[in-house]
Amino acid sequence: MEDWQRLLVGARSIGAADAPVTIIEFGDYECPGCQNWQPHIESILASYPDDVRFVFEFKHWPLSYHQLALPAARAAECEGDQGRFWEFHTILYRDRNWLGDAMDRFAEQAGVRDLDSFEECLASTTPLLTVETSTQQAMEIGAPGTPTVIVNGLLLGSQRDSVFLRQMIEEATR
Repeated sequence: MEDWQRLLVGARSIGAADAPVTIIEFGDYECPGCQNWQPHIESILASYPDDVRFVFEFKHWPLSYHQLALPAARAAECEGDQGRFWEFHTILYRDRNWLGDAMDRFAEQAGVRDLDSFEECLASTTPLLTVETSTQQAMEIGAPGTPTVIVNGLLLGSQRDSVFLRQMIEEATR
């Protein structure tokens, strides 16, 4: 296993596990740059459904000065426990009105099956191992900020150029 592949252990992802391109993003749900990057990721996934695996345990990295980023990461993980992580993640980026108290509404939109379990998970004060692990990994790799993007082990940092990313995918899938 290459060193960067350790970031995949236990990570949530979308796309084929054996795809020739793996994109890892360290992000923060309250980060405007991450929000702006999301449509590019969605477009890439739609354009390369068999060739790209997007790892999105999100590799959560809620920045300390974003007060709502950690609760949003917790909500996404609670949704993930019910198999609706990606749907919830997408809603968080598309609807910035969650900067209030919209988590239950978003949970319903994402298709959560057990709202009571979601609310119980959300109210928990137990630290989330996935968020703590991802934050530690961001520090270990020297992530410069959010979003930090890694493509097949190449740290792109906060470079968010989808044209460059598409060229990398094209080269890897030839």
